[in-house]
Amino acid sequence: MIGGKNRQFGLGGVVPSSQAWPTVNTAILVPFTVAFPVTFAEIFFQAGTTPGTTAYDLGVYNDSFKLLASLGATNAVSTTDAVLPVGGGALASPLTLVRGRYYIAMSSAATTLTVRGLATTNGVTRGFGCVSMASAHPLPATVTPAAAVALLPTIGLTTINNLL
Repeated sequence: MIGGKNRQFGLGGVVPSSQAWPTVNTAILVPFTVAFPVTFAEIFFQAGTTPGTTAYDLGVYNDSFKLLASLGATNAVSTTDAVLPVGGGALASPLTLVRGRYYIAMSSAATTLTVRGLATTNGVTRGFGCVSMASAHPLPATVTPAAAVALLPTIGLTTINNLL
């Protein structure tokens, strides 16, 4: 999701619901494409019904799986359905991306973290181009992509002026 934090999305009429993080320390990477240079200021995810206070990380990778920016390990705030981090996940410095393919990533230190997302089959997330990596919390400098997991979390970026 790129743009405002209050936008909704779904897949074929299915809307995101509360899902437990699938595996301890696993990172999930979701591809997105940038058509023209754009600058991002924040990264976020939508918590599920019992997010707890588990540490998570959010970041952006290029298509060679090199980390471009991340929040670093951040403790969740146990607020149902909140957009986290509370107050916005400001990147250390704005991130300008040029035309190309990128991955937005999320990892969690425990399966007790719940996120809003789509529970799918691995084939569906693979079809979207999603990948995962075990032992990837906090997010590493480079990712060795593995098969996708059956969760498409609600994670997103906001532009510098929240224009998209």
